[in-house]
Amino acid sequence: MLKKQTTFLGITDLSSLAYLDLDMDTRDHCYKVAHYASAIAVAMGNQYSCQVFLAALLHDIGKSKIAKEILCKPGELTPKEWELIKRHPVMGYHLIKENPSLMPFKEIVLYHHERFDGKGYPCGLMGYDIPLTARMISIADAFDTMTSTRVYREQISVEQALQELIHCSGTQFDPELVRIFVDLFKE
Repeated sequence: MLKKQTTFLGITDLSSLAYLDLDMDTRDHCYKVAHYASAIAVAMGNQYSCQVFLAALLHDIGKSKIAKEILCKPGELTPKEWELIKRHPVMGYHLIKENPSLMPFKEIVLYHHERFDGKGYPCGLMGYDIPLTARMISIADAFDTMTSTRVYREQISVEQALQELIHCSGTQFDPELVRIFVDLFKE
């Protein structure tokens, strides 16, 4: 349990964030994404791996504004439910904007579902216009989603997930970051 005035990387009062209202599966997912994304940063020699970790912890904060019945729904989502889910980056962006100490992470939360080919959401950013940290989190997010059991589908193996990342390299994901991430598993 975080204390009211906890300080982490210069950020205070994390306990007041809606992040703590996320369901346990989403919280666990955010922690795994944070570990994977910060591993990419470390492998790149990025001196900001702690900031990458924190940004990844916050990446799905917008899901706290979506009904648990939709987030945890077994089976296929309706088009209306899917559109609501796709709004979580914008919802997260607005939550983070309300906390001045989290402002450095607002664009990462907003852009973590953008695609390298420009076909992502919510803004349709492309390639290197997507912030580096958001590109790292995108890979980590997809990998954890594929390798975790969800109420709507079974997990796939680590090898299958790595192959899918390679397959989507250059379209969904930054090809250089995919190579780095895949190499982490070879080591």
